[in-house]
Amino acid sequence: MSRDKTTPKPRVLRKLGNLEKYQIGMHHCRYYTGTSVLCRYVIPRSVLETAAPGAACENPGAAAVARVLELAVASVVLEHPLLRVGLIGEATGDPSWVELDKINLADHIEWRFPETAADDAEAGRQRHKLVQEQLDTEFTDFEARPGWRVIASWLGRQRVDVLFVWNHAHLDGMSGRMFHGSLLRHLNSSSSSGSGAAPALQDGAHVLPVSTPKDRFPPAQDDVVVFPISAVFAAKEGWKEYRPASLTPRDERATLAHWVPRVQQQHGGGRPESRLRIIETSAADLGPLLRRCRDRGTTLTGLLHALALASLSLQLADGGGGGDREGLARGFAAVTAMNTRRFADEKVEQADGGAGNRRWRKKYPWFEPTGAMGNYVSSLTHKFFPPTVAEMRRAWAAAGGAPKGTLPGPLRELVWTAAVMARSDIDRRIEAGPKDDVMGVMRAVGNWNDFLKAKFKRARDASWLVTNIGVIDGGGAAEGEERWTVDDAEFHCGANIVGAALEISTVSVKGKGLKTSICWQEGAIEEAIGEGFAANLEAWLRELAGDGNPTIPNGH
Repeated sequence: MSRDKTTPKPRVLRKLGNLEKYQIGMHHCRYYTGTSVLCRYVIPRSVLETAAPGAACENPGAAAVARVLELAVASVVLEHPLLRVGLIGEATGDPSWVELDKINLADHIEWRFPETAADDAEAGRQRHKLVQEQLDTEFTDFEARPGWRVIASWLGRQRVDVLFVWNHAHLDGMSGRMFHGSLLRHLNSSSSSGSGAAPALQDGAHVLPVSTPKDRFPPAQDDVVVFPISAVFAAKEGWKEYRPASLTPRDERATLAHWVPRVQQQHGGGRPESRLRIIETSAADLGPLLRRCRDRGTTLTGLLHALALASLSLQLADGGGGGDREGLARGFAAVTAMNTRRFADEKVEQADGGAGNRRWRKKYPWFEPTGAMGNYVSSLTHKFFPPTVAEMRRAWAAAGGAPKGTLPGPLRELVWTAAVMARSDIDRRIEAGPKDDVMGVMRAVGNWNDFLKAKFKRARDASWLVTNIGVIDGGGAAEGEERWTVDDAEFHCGANIVGAALEISTVSVKGKGLKTSICWQEGAIEEAIGEGFAANLEAWLRELAGDGNPTIPNGH
Protein backbone atom coordinates (compact mmCIF):
# COMPACT_ATOMS: atom_id res chain seq x y z
CA MET A 1 0.00 0.00 0.00
CA SER A 2 1.55 3.32 -1.08
CA ARG A 3 1.59 6.28 1.28
CA ASP A 4 1.84 9.97 0.37
CA LYS A 5 3.98 12.41 2.32
CA THR A 6 1.03 13.69 4.37
CA THR A 7 0.06 10.24 5.65
CA PRO A 8 1.50 9.62 9.11
CA LYS A 9 3.87 6.72 9.46
CA PRO A 10 2.17 3.67 11.00
CA ARG A 11 2.91 3.07 14.65
CA VAL A 12 4.45 -0.39 14.86
CA LEU A 13 3.27 -2.48 17.82
CA ARG A 14 5.57 -5.44 17.22
CA LYS A 15 6.91 -7.62 14.45
CA LEU A 16 4.96 -10.72 13.54
CA GLY A 17 6.04 -13.92 15.26
CA ASN A 18 7.28 -16.91 13.29
CA LEU A 19 3.89 -18.60 12.97
CA GLU A 20 2.20 -15.30 12.09
CA LYS A 21 4.78 -14.74 9.34
CA TYR A 22 4.08 -18.19 7.96
CA GLN A 23 0.33 -17.54 7.91
CA ILE A 24 0.56 -14.14 6.20
CA GLY A 25 2.93 -15.75 3.69
CA MET A 26 0.30 -18.40 2.98
CA HIS A 27 -2.29 -15.69 2.33
CA HIS A 28 0.06 -13.55 0.24
CA CYS A 29 0.98 -16.51 -1.98
CA ARG A 30 -2.73 -17.38 -2.26
CA TYR A 31 -2.13 -20.83 -0.78
CA TYR A 32 -4.62 -20.40 2.08
CA THR A 33 -7.25 -17.69 2.40
CA GLY A 34 -9.70 -18.05 5.25
CA THR A 35 -10.87 -19.88 8.36
CA SER A 36 -14.31 -19.52 9.91
CA VAL A 37 -16.63 -20.45 12.75
CA LEU A 38 -20.37 -20.13 12.24
CA CYS A 39 -22.86 -20.06 15.11
CA ARG A 40 -26.64 -19.97 14.95
CA TYR A 41 -27.98 -17.60 17.59
CA VAL A 42 -31.44 -17.72 19.13
CA ILE A 43 -32.68 -14.15 19.57
CA PRO A 44 -34.59 -13.13 22.72
CA ARG A 45 -38.12 -11.91 21.98
CA SER A 46 -37.36 -8.79 23.99
CA VAL A 47 -34.82 -7.71 21.33
CA LEU A 48 -37.32 -8.17 18.50
CA GLU A 49 -39.90 -6.23 20.49
CA THR A 50 -37.63 -3.15 20.40
CA ALA A 51 -38.26 -2.89 16.65
CA ALA A 52 -40.17 0.32 15.95
CA PRO A 53 -43.70 -0.41 14.67
CA GLY A 54 -44.14 0.87 11.14
CA ALA A 55 -40.43 1.60 10.80
CA ALA A 56 -39.36 2.76 7.34
CA CYS A 57 -37.37 -0.41 6.66
CA GLU A 58 -38.48 -3.67 5.12
CA ASN A 59 -37.52 -5.75 8.15
CA PRO A 60 -37.69 -3.85 11.45
CA GLY A 61 -36.93 -7.03 13.42
CA ALA A 62 -33.67 -7.55 11.54
CA ALA A 63 -32.83 -3.86 11.96
CA ALA A 64 -33.26 -4.16 15.73
CA VAL A 65 -31.01 -7.23 15.83
CA ALA A 66 -28.43 -5.51 13.62
CA ARG A 67 -28.09 -2.64 16.09
CA VAL A 68 -27.53 -4.99 19.01
CA LEU A 69 -25.17 -7.25 17.06
CA GLU A 70 -23.00 -4.36 15.84
CA LEU A 71 -22.54 -3.03 19.37
CA ALA A 72 -21.70 -6.51 20.65
CA VAL A 73 -19.13 -7.01 17.88
CA ALA A 74 -17.65 -3.61 18.77
CA SER A 75 -17.31 -4.76 22.37
CA VAL A 76 -15.51 -7.93 21.24
CA VAL A 77 -13.12 -5.82 19.15
CA LEU A 78 -12.32 -3.65 22.17
CA GLU A 79 -11.73 -6.77 24.27
CA HIS A 80 -9.29 -8.53 21.89
CA PRO A 81 -6.44 -6.39 20.47
CA LEU A 82 -5.67 -8.53 17.39
CA LEU A 83 -9.13 -7.65 16.04
CA ARG A 84 -8.25 -3.94 15.89
CA VAL A 85 -4.78 -3.76 14.32
CA GLY A 86 -3.41 -3.46 10.80
CA LEU A 87 -0.47 -5.20 9.17
CA ILE A 88 2.35 -3.85 7.04
CA GLY A 89 5.04 -5.59 5.00
CA GLU A 90 3.00 -8.66 4.10
CA ALA A 91 5.00 -9.11 0.88
CA THR A 92 8.34 -8.90 2.71
CA GLY A 93 10.21 -11.09 5.13
CA ASP A 94 9.67 -8.60 7.96
CA PRO A 95 5.94 -7.82 8.45
CA SER A 96 4.67 -5.92 11.50
CA TRP A 97 1.44 -5.24 13.37
CA VAL A 98 0.48 -1.56 13.43
CA GLU A 99 -1.91 0.46 15.55
CA LEU A 100 -5.17 1.80 14.10
CA ASP A 101 -7.17 4.70 15.50
CA LYS A 102 -10.56 3.63 14.17
CA ILE A 103 -12.40 0.75 12.54
CA ASN A 104 -15.39 1.21 10.28
CA LEU A 105 -17.58 -1.71 11.27
CA ALA A 106 -19.55 -1.27 8.05
CA ASP A 107 -16.44 -2.64 6.31
CA HIS A 108 -16.46 -5.71 8.54
CA ILE A 109 -20.12 -6.63 9.14
CA GLU A 110 -22.39 -7.63 6.28
CA TRP A 111 -26.02 -8.72 6.39
CA ARG A 112 -27.56 -11.36 4.13
CA PHE A 113 -31.22 -12.20 3.74
CA PRO A 114 -31.35 -15.66 2.17
CA GLU A 115 -34.49 -16.79 0.42
CA THR A 116 -36.79 -18.91 2.54
CA ALA A 117 -35.66 -22.49 2.01
CA ALA A 118 -38.16 -25.15 1.06
CA ASP A 119 -36.61 -27.60 3.54
CA ASP A 120 -33.63 -28.10 5.84
CA ALA A 121 -31.55 -29.59 3.03
CA GLU A 122 -31.97 -26.48 0.89
CA ALA A 123 -31.22 -24.25 3.88
CA GLY A 124 -28.02 -26.25 4.42
CA ARG A 125 -27.02 -25.79 0.77
CA GLN A 126 -27.52 -22.03 1.04
CA ARG A 127 -25.44 -21.89 4.19
CA HIS A 128 -22.60 -23.95 2.73
CA LYS A 129 -22.55 -21.92 -0.46
CA LEU A 130 -22.04 -18.81 1.67
CA VAL A 131 -19.29 -20.46 3.72
CA GLN A 132 -17.42 -21.64 0.62
CA GLU A 133 -17.66 -18.16 -0.89
CA GLN A 134 -16.29 -16.53 2.26
CA LEU A 135 -13.47 -19.05 2.78
CA ASP A 136 -12.18 -18.19 -0.70
CA THR A 137 -12.59 -14.38 -0.44
CA GLU A 138 -9.18 -12.84 0.12
CA PHE A 139 -8.48 -10.08 2.63
CA THR A 140 -7.18 -6.76 1.34
CA ASP A 141 -5.98 -3.36 2.56
CA PHE A 142 -4.04 -4.97 5.44
CA GLU A 143 -2.61 -1.71 6.74
CA ALA A 144 -5.99 -0.06 7.29
CA ARG A 145 -8.31 -3.01 7.94
CA PRO A 146 -7.92 -5.90 10.39
CA GLY A 147 -8.21 -9.27 8.67
CA TRP A 148 -11.66 -10.43 9.74
CA ARG A 149 -15.31 -10.05 8.80
CA VAL A 150 -18.74 -11.07 10.06
CA ILE A 151 -21.53 -12.23 7.77
CA ALA A 152 -24.91 -12.23 9.52
CA SER A 153 -27.72 -14.15 7.81
CA TRP A 154 -31.24 -13.28 8.91
CA LEU A 155 -33.27 -16.50 9.15
CA GLY A 156 -36.41 -15.29 10.89
CA ARG A 157 -38.07 -17.42 13.58
CA GLN A 158 -35.80 -15.79 16.20
CA ARG A 159 -32.68 -17.12 14.47
CA VAL A 160 -29.60 -15.47 12.96
CA ASP A 161 -26.48 -17.17 11.61
CA VAL A 162 -23.25 -15.32 12.46
CA LEU A 163 -20.27 -16.37 10.35
CA PHE A 164 -16.93 -15.12 11.65
CA VAL A 165 -14.19 -15.36 8.99
CA TRP A 166 -10.56 -14.41 9.53
CA ASN A 167 -7.08 -14.25 8.11
CA HIS A 168 -5.05 -16.92 9.90
CA ALA A 169 -2.19 -14.45 10.41
CA HIS A 170 -4.39 -12.77 13.04
CA LEU A 171 -5.91 -15.75 14.83
CA ASP A 172 -5.97 -19.54 15.25
CA GLY A 173 -8.95 -21.88 15.36
CA MET A 174 -9.46 -21.66 19.13
CA SER A 175 -9.71 -17.88 18.69
CA GLY A 176 -12.75 -18.43 16.50
CA ARG A 177 -14.44 -20.24 19.36
CA MET A 178 -13.37 -17.46 21.74
CA PHE A 179 -14.86 -14.83 19.42
CA HIS A 180 -18.29 -16.39 19.65
CA GLY A 181 -17.95 -16.89 23.40
CA SER A 182 -17.19 -13.19 23.82
CA LEU A 183 -19.92 -12.19 21.37
CA LEU A 184 -22.54 -14.22 23.23
CA ARG A 185 -21.50 -12.66 26.53
CA HIS A 186 -21.71 -9.12 25.14
CA LEU A 187 -25.04 -9.80 23.43
CA ASN A 188 -26.50 -10.86 26.75
CA SER A 189 -24.88 -7.93 28.53
CA SER A 190 -26.46 -5.48 26.09
CA SER A 191 -29.84 -7.22 26.30
CA SER A 192 -30.04 -7.26 30.09
CA SER A 193 -31.74 -4.39 31.84
CA GLY A 194 -29.39 -1.46 31.88
CA SER A 195 -26.17 -3.49 32.24
CA GLY A 196 -23.18 -3.32 29.97
CA ALA A 197 -21.79 -0.01 28.72
CA ALA A 198 -22.26 0.22 24.94
CA PRO A 199 -19.22 1.24 22.87
CA ALA A 200 -19.35 4.75 21.43
CA LEU A 201 -19.66 4.66 17.64
CA GLN A 202 -19.08 7.71 15.44
CA ASP A 203 -19.69 9.00 11.90
CA GLY A 204 -23.07 7.49 11.17
CA ALA A 205 -22.88 5.05 14.08
CA HIS A 206 -20.49 2.59 12.39
CA VAL A 207 -16.99 3.92 13.16
CA LEU A 208 -15.41 2.55 16.31
CA PRO A 209 -12.54 4.61 17.80
CA VAL A 210 -9.78 2.27 18.98
CA SER A 211 -6.35 2.43 20.52
CA THR A 212 -3.88 -0.34 21.27
CA PRO A 213 -1.15 0.44 23.79
CA LYS A 214 2.10 -1.17 22.73
CA ASP A 215 2.75 -2.45 26.23
CA ARG A 216 -0.62 -4.27 26.26
CA PHE A 217 -0.45 -5.87 22.83
CA PRO A 218 -0.49 -9.70 23.03
CA PRO A 219 2.96 -11.24 22.61
CA ALA A 220 3.74 -13.65 19.80
CA GLN A 221 3.71 -17.37 20.50
CA ASP A 222 7.52 -17.44 20.44
CA ASP A 223 7.59 -14.95 23.35
CA VAL A 224 5.44 -17.03 25.72
CA VAL A 225 6.25 -20.63 24.75
CA VAL A 226 9.85 -21.81 24.79
CA PHE A 227 10.55 -24.23 21.91
CA PRO A 228 13.95 -25.74 22.73
CA ILE A 229 15.45 -27.57 19.77
CA SER A 230 18.09 -30.30 19.92
CA ALA A 231 20.88 -30.31 17.34
CA VAL A 232 19.69 -33.68 16.02
CA PHE A 233 16.12 -32.45 15.51
CA ALA A 234 17.27 -29.22 13.85
CA ALA A 235 19.53 -31.10 11.47
CA LYS A 236 16.80 -33.62 10.65
CA GLU A 237 14.20 -30.94 9.90
CA GLY A 238 16.62 -28.86 7.84
CA TRP A 239 17.71 -31.86 5.78
CA LYS A 240 14.08 -32.85 5.21
CA GLU A 241 13.23 -29.45 3.75
CA TYR A 242 16.26 -28.93 1.54
CA ARG A 243 17.47 -32.39 0.48
CA PRO A 244 16.96 -33.59 -3.11
CA ALA A 245 13.75 -35.61 -3.50
CA SER A 246 15.80 -38.61 -4.60
CA LEU A 247 17.40 -38.80 -1.15
CA THR A 248 14.10 -39.03 0.75
CA PRO A 249 14.07 -42.31 2.73
CA ARG A 250 11.77 -44.92 1.24
CA ASP A 251 9.42 -45.22 4.24
CA GLU A 252 9.05 -41.44 4.47
CA ARG A 253 8.57 -41.10 0.72
CA ALA A 254 5.73 -43.63 0.96
CA THR A 255 3.76 -41.35 3.32
CA LEU A 256 3.96 -38.21 1.16
CA ALA A 257 0.74 -37.23 -0.62
CA HIS A 258 2.00 -38.01 -4.13
CA TRP A 259 -1.58 -38.94 -5.07
CA VAL A 260 -2.63 -35.26 -4.90
CA PRO A 261 -1.69 -33.17 -7.96
CA ARG A 262 -0.44 -29.59 -7.52
CA VAL A 263 -3.02 -27.06 -8.72
CA GLN A 264 -2.63 -23.36 -7.98
CA GLN A 265 -4.81 -21.64 -10.57
CA GLN A 266 -8.00 -22.30 -12.42
CA HIS A 267 -8.13 -21.98 -16.19
CA GLY A 268 -9.34 -18.40 -15.79
CA GLY A 269 -6.37 -17.52 -13.58
CA GLY A 270 -8.30 -17.46 -10.32
CA ARG A 271 -7.45 -19.24 -7.09
CA PRO A 272 -8.88 -22.81 -6.92
CA GLU A 273 -12.09 -22.95 -4.90
CA SER A 274 -12.72 -24.75 -1.63
CA ARG A 275 -15.12 -27.67 -1.68
CA LEU A 276 -17.00 -28.26 1.57
CA ARG A 277 -19.06 -31.07 3.08
CA ILE A 278 -20.64 -30.99 6.54
CA ILE A 279 -21.14 -34.14 8.60
CA GLU A 280 -23.71 -34.01 11.38
CA THR A 281 -23.55 -36.28 14.41
CA SER A 282 -26.66 -36.00 16.52
CA ALA A 283 -26.56 -35.49 20.28
CA ALA A 284 -28.09 -38.95 20.64
CA ASP A 285 -25.15 -40.47 18.72
CA LEU A 286 -22.40 -38.22 20.10
CA GLY A 287 -22.65 -39.43 23.71
CA PRO A 288 -22.30 -43.15 22.84
CA LEU A 289 -19.55 -42.35 20.33
CA LEU A 290 -17.47 -40.52 22.94
CA ARG A 291 -18.02 -43.36 25.44
CA ARG A 292 -16.80 -45.89 22.89
CA CYS A 293 -13.70 -43.74 22.31
CA ARG A 294 -12.99 -43.67 26.05
CA ASP A 295 -13.57 -47.42 26.38
CA ARG A 296 -11.09 -48.01 23.56
CA GLY A 297 -8.45 -45.69 25.02
CA THR A 298 -8.70 -42.97 22.41
CA THR A 299 -10.46 -39.69 21.65
CA LEU A 300 -12.69 -38.29 18.94
CA THR A 301 -9.62 -36.72 17.31
CA GLY A 302 -7.86 -40.09 17.27
CA LEU A 303 -10.94 -41.76 15.81
CA LEU A 304 -11.27 -39.19 13.03
CA HIS A 305 -7.66 -39.84 12.06
CA ALA A 306 -8.32 -43.58 11.95
CA LEU A 307 -11.49 -43.24 9.86
CA ALA A 308 -9.69 -40.92 7.45
CA LEU A 309 -6.92 -43.51 7.15
CA ALA A 310 -9.41 -46.30 6.49
CA SER A 311 -11.35 -44.29 3.92
CA LEU A 312 -8.35 -43.24 1.83
CA SER A 313 -6.77 -46.69 2.13
CA LEU A 314 -9.90 -48.17 0.57
CA GLN A 315 -10.75 -45.37 -1.86
CA LEU A 316 -7.27 -45.35 -3.36
CA ALA A 317 -6.76 -49.13 -3.27
CA ASP A 318 -7.92 -49.64 -6.85
CA GLY A 319 -6.61 -46.48 -8.42
CA GLY A 320 -9.14 -44.13 -6.84
CA GLY A 321 -11.20 -43.66 -9.99
CA GLY A 322 -8.36 -42.98 -12.39
CA GLY A 323 -4.63 -43.52 -12.72
CA ASP A 324 -2.31 -45.64 -10.64
CA ARG A 325 -3.29 -44.10 -7.31
CA GLU A 326 -2.51 -47.18 -5.22
CA GLY A 327 1.14 -46.97 -6.19
CA LEU A 328 1.12 -43.35 -5.02
CA ALA A 329 -0.79 -44.06 -1.78
CA ARG A 330 1.01 -46.91 -0.05
CA GLY A 331 1.22 -44.93 3.20
CA PHE A 332 -0.09 -41.68 4.62
CA ALA A 333 0.94 -38.78 6.84
CA ALA A 334 -1.61 -36.74 8.76
CA VAL A 335 -1.55 -33.68 11.03
CA THR A 336 -3.23 -32.70 14.29
CA ALA A 337 -3.50 -29.02 15.19
CA MET A 338 -2.26 -28.60 18.79
CA ASN A 339 -3.24 -25.73 21.07
CA THR A 340 0.02 -24.48 22.65
CA ARG A 341 -1.59 -22.26 25.29
CA ARG A 342 -1.22 -25.19 27.68
CA PHE A 343 2.58 -24.99 27.32
CA ALA A 344 2.63 -21.39 28.52
CA ASP A 345 1.02 -22.42 31.80
CA GLU A 346 3.38 -22.55 34.78
CA LYS A 347 2.08 -25.93 35.90
CA VAL A 348 3.09 -27.72 32.71
CA GLU A 349 6.01 -25.61 31.47
CA GLN A 350 8.93 -28.05 31.24
CA ALA A 351 10.92 -26.74 28.30
CA ASP A 352 13.76 -25.33 30.39
CA GLY A 353 12.72 -26.07 33.94
CA GLY A 354 10.30 -23.17 33.99
CA ALA A 355 12.84 -20.39 33.45
CA GLY A 356 11.39 -19.43 30.08
CA ASN A 357 7.94 -19.18 31.57
CA ARG A 358 9.17 -16.94 34.38
CA ARG A 359 10.86 -14.68 31.85
CA TRP A 360 7.73 -14.00 29.85
CA ARG A 361 5.60 -13.55 32.96
CA LYS A 362 7.94 -10.81 34.13
CA LYS A 363 7.66 -9.05 30.77
CA TYR A 364 3.92 -9.62 30.26
CA PRO A 365 2.43 -10.01 33.77
CA TRP A 366 -1.00 -8.95 32.48
CA PHE A 367 -1.16 -11.60 29.74
CA GLU A 368 -3.33 -14.72 30.20
CA PRO A 369 -2.75 -17.19 27.33
CA THR A 370 -5.82 -19.35 28.00
CA GLY A 371 -8.19 -16.51 27.14
CA ALA A 372 -6.10 -14.75 24.50
CA MET A 373 -7.11 -14.58 20.86
CA GLY A 374 -4.08 -14.95 18.60
CA ASN A 375 -1.91 -17.65 17.04
CA TYR A 376 -0.96 -20.07 19.79
CA VAL A 377 -0.94 -23.37 17.96
CA SER A 378 1.42 -25.98 16.62
CA SER A 379 1.10 -29.14 14.56
CA LEU A 380 1.84 -32.79 15.20
CA THR A 381 2.51 -35.23 12.36
CA HIS A 382 1.31 -38.84 12.43
CA LYS A 383 2.77 -41.46 10.10
CA PHE A 384 0.84 -44.48 8.85
CA PHE A 385 3.33 -46.63 7.00
CA PRO A 386 2.64 -49.11 4.15
CA PRO A 387 2.21 -52.21 6.38
CA THR A 388 -0.68 -50.52 8.24
CA VAL A 389 -2.36 -49.43 5.01
CA ALA A 390 -1.85 -52.83 3.41
CA GLU A 391 -3.39 -54.55 6.44
CA MET A 392 -6.50 -52.40 6.14
CA ARG A 393 -6.80 -53.21 2.45
CA ARG A 394 -6.44 -56.93 3.14
CA ALA A 395 -9.11 -56.78 5.86
CA TRP A 396 -11.48 -55.07 3.43
CA ALA A 397 -10.75 -57.59 0.68
CA ALA A 398 -11.21 -60.51 3.06
CA ALA A 399 -14.67 -59.20 3.93
CA GLY A 400 -15.65 -59.38 0.27
CA GLY A 401 -14.42 -55.95 -0.74
CA ALA A 402 -17.95 -54.89 -1.57
CA PRO A 403 -17.86 -51.06 -1.90
CA LYS A 404 -21.44 -50.82 -0.63
CA GLY A 405 -20.71 -52.95 2.42
CA THR A 406 -20.33 -51.85 5.99
CA LEU A 407 -17.27 -51.33 8.15
CA PRO A 408 -16.54 -55.07 8.66
CA GLY A 409 -15.39 -56.41 12.02
CA PRO A 410 -11.69 -56.97 11.23
CA LEU A 411 -11.39 -53.53 9.61
CA ARG A 412 -13.24 -51.98 12.52
CA GLU A 413 -10.65 -53.38 14.92
CA LEU A 414 -7.86 -51.96 12.78
CA VAL A 415 -9.63 -48.58 12.88
CA TRP A 416 -9.66 -48.63 16.68
CA THR A 417 -5.99 -49.67 16.70
CA ALA A 418 -5.09 -46.71 14.48
CA ALA A 419 -7.20 -44.41 16.66
CA VAL A 420 -5.19 -45.46 19.71
CA MET A 421 -1.94 -44.88 17.77
CA ALA A 422 -3.00 -41.30 16.95
CA ARG A 423 -4.07 -40.68 20.55
CA SER A 424 -0.71 -42.01 21.78
CA ASP A 425 1.14 -39.61 19.46
CA ILE A 426 -0.81 -36.71 20.93
CA ASP A 427 -0.23 -37.87 24.52
CA ARG A 428 3.51 -38.14 23.91
CA ARG A 429 3.63 -34.62 22.50
CA ILE A 430 1.73 -33.21 25.49
CA GLU A 431 3.98 -35.07 27.92
CA ALA A 432 7.16 -33.90 26.15
CA GLY A 433 5.95 -30.32 26.02
CA PRO A 434 7.24 -28.01 23.28
CA LYS A 435 10.71 -29.57 23.06
CA ASP A 436 11.74 -30.48 19.48
CA ASP A 437 8.53 -28.99 18.11
CA VAL A 438 8.41 -27.83 14.50
CA MET A 439 7.59 -24.31 15.75
CA GLY A 440 11.12 -24.12 17.12
CA VAL A 441 12.75 -24.37 13.69
CA MET A 442 10.49 -21.82 11.99
CA ARG A 443 12.79 -19.02 13.05
CA ALA A 444 15.36 -20.36 10.57
CA VAL A 445 13.18 -19.31 7.61
CA GLY A 446 14.14 -15.84 6.38
CA ASN A 447 11.37 -15.18 3.85
CA TRP A 448 8.23 -17.28 4.02
CA ASN A 449 7.00 -16.18 0.61
CA ASP A 450 10.09 -17.66 -1.05
CA PHE A 451 10.00 -20.75 1.15
CA LEU A 452 6.35 -21.49 0.38
CA LYS A 453 6.75 -21.01 -3.37
CA ALA A 454 9.53 -23.60 -3.30
CA LYS A 455 7.38 -25.89 -1.17
CA PHE A 456 4.55 -25.75 -3.72
CA LYS A 457 6.81 -27.50 -6.24
CA ARG A 458 7.16 -30.55 -3.99
CA ALA A 459 4.69 -33.25 -2.97
CA ARG A 460 2.45 -32.38 -0.03
CA ASP A 461 3.65 -33.77 3.29
CA ALA A 462 0.19 -34.71 4.60
CA SER A 463 -2.98 -36.18 3.15
CA TRP A 464 -5.30 -34.86 5.86
CA LEU A 465 -5.46 -32.66 8.95
CA VAL A 466 -7.71 -32.89 12.01
CA THR A 467 -8.41 -29.74 14.00
CA ASN A 468 -10.87 -29.92 16.89
CA ILE A 469 -11.76 -26.72 18.75
CA GLY A 470 -13.94 -28.53 21.26
CA VAL A 471 -17.22 -27.40 22.77
CA ILE A 472 -18.95 -24.01 22.59
CA ASP A 473 -21.08 -23.21 25.63
CA GLY A 474 -24.28 -21.98 24.03
CA GLY A 475 -25.55 -20.58 27.32
CA GLY A 476 -28.93 -22.31 27.38
CA ALA A 477 -31.65 -20.14 28.87
CA ALA A 478 -33.88 -21.36 31.69
CA GLU A 479 -37.61 -21.52 31.07
CA GLY A 480 -39.00 -18.00 30.83
CA GLU A 481 -35.51 -16.45 30.76
CA GLU A 482 -34.75 -13.90 28.04
CA ARG A 483 -31.21 -14.60 26.85
CA TRP A 484 -29.28 -14.97 23.64
CA THR A 485 -28.20 -18.59 23.13
CA VAL A 486 -26.31 -20.64 20.54
CA ASP A 487 -27.90 -23.86 19.34
CA ASP A 488 -25.65 -24.84 16.41
CA ALA A 489 -22.04 -24.30 15.28
CA GLU A 490 -19.66 -25.18 12.47
CA PHE A 491 -15.88 -24.80 12.12
CA HIS A 492 -14.31 -24.57 8.66
CA CYS A 493 -10.80 -24.42 7.23
CA GLY A 494 -10.47 -23.26 3.63
CA ALA A 495 -8.65 -25.26 0.98
CA ASN A 496 -4.90 -25.45 1.55
CA ILE A 497 -2.83 -25.52 -1.64
CA VAL A 498 0.48 -26.66 -0.09
CA GLY A 499 -0.65 -28.27 3.18
CA ALA A 500 -2.93 -31.16 4.03
CA ALA A 501 -5.12 -32.17 1.09
CA LEU A 502 -8.23 -32.82 3.19
CA GLU A 503 -9.05 -30.71 6.24
CA ILE A 504 -11.29 -32.15 8.95
CA SER A 505 -12.58 -29.51 11.38
CA THR A 506 -14.88 -30.24 14.30
CA VAL A 507 -16.85 -28.32 16.91
CA SER A 508 -19.90 -28.98 19.03
CA VAL A 509 -22.32 -26.97 21.13
CA LYS A 510 -22.76 -28.04 24.74
CA GLY A 511 -25.69 -30.43 24.99
CA LYS A 512 -26.09 -30.58 21.20
CA GLY A 513 -24.57 -32.67 18.44
CA LEU A 514 -21.25 -32.50 16.61
CA LYS A 515 -20.49 -30.82 13.28
CA THR A 516 -17.51 -31.99 11.24
CA SER A 517 -16.54 -30.09 8.11
CA ILE A 518 -14.48 -31.69 5.35
CA CYS A 519 -12.77 -29.28 2.97
CA TRP A 520 -10.60 -29.91 -0.06
CA GLN A 521 -9.17 -28.02 -3.00
CA GLU A 522 -11.12 -28.15 -6.24
CA GLY A 523 -9.00 -29.68 -8.98
CA ALA A 524 -6.52 -31.30 -6.60
CA ILE A 525 -9.03 -33.76 -5.13
CA GLU A 526 -11.49 -35.42 -7.48
CA GLU A 527 -15.07 -34.74 -6.47
CA ALA A 528 -15.82 -38.46 -6.17
CA ILE A 529 -12.95 -38.90 -3.72
CA GLY A 530 -13.86 -35.86 -1.60
CA GLU A 531 -17.56 -36.71 -1.50
CA GLY A 532 -16.87 -40.38 -0.88
CA PHE A 533 -14.43 -39.55 1.91
CA ALA A 534 -17.03 -37.38 3.66
CA ALA A 535 -19.76 -39.98 3.13
CA ASN A 536 -17.59 -42.73 4.60
CA LEU A 537 -16.79 -40.73 7.73
CA GLU A 538 -20.45 -39.82 8.19
CA ALA A 539 -21.66 -43.42 7.84
CA TRP A 540 -18.92 -44.92 9.99
CA LEU A 541 -19.32 -42.39 12.80
CA ARG A 542 -23.01 -43.24 12.89
CA GLU A 543 -22.25 -46.96 12.82
CA LEU A 544 -19.69 -46.80 15.62
CA ALA A 545 -22.08 -44.75 17.74
CA GLY A 546 -24.80 -47.38 17.57
CA ASP A 547 -25.50 -50.98 16.82
CA GLY A 548 -26.58 -50.51 13.22
CA ASN A 549 -24.44 -51.26 10.19
CA PRO A 550 -25.23 -48.66 7.53
CA THR A 551 -24.10 -49.13 3.98
CA ILE A 552 -21.43 -46.87 2.56
CA PRO A 553 -22.88 -44.39 0.04
CA ASN A 554 -21.30 -43.21 -3.20
CA GLY A 555 -19.65 -46.52 -3.94
CA HIS A 556 -16.80 -46.12 -1.42
